[in-house]
Amino acid sequence: MVIKIRFNTDKDKIDSALRPWRVLLDGVENLAENVEIATKSWTTYDEISPGKFKWHITCQGMAQWDEDHKNCLIR
Repeated sequence: MVIKIRFNTDKDKIDSALRPWRVLLDGVENLAENVEIATKSWTTYDEISPGKFKWHITCQGMAQWDEDHKNCLIR
């Protein structure tokens, strides 16, 4: 599975209580407090909507979440 991670800029703009990381699993967004990547990763510059691009840390693997769905481990 391709996983993309980027900083949640809404945390700075809207609500500082929001979790800081957007973890995109097959295009579905999950928010995380912490992300640990235990697999090969690289950066990508991806079009997220027509004409709108964002930088991501991209990797391939499986995401595991803790029981509170706050911490994500990618293997």
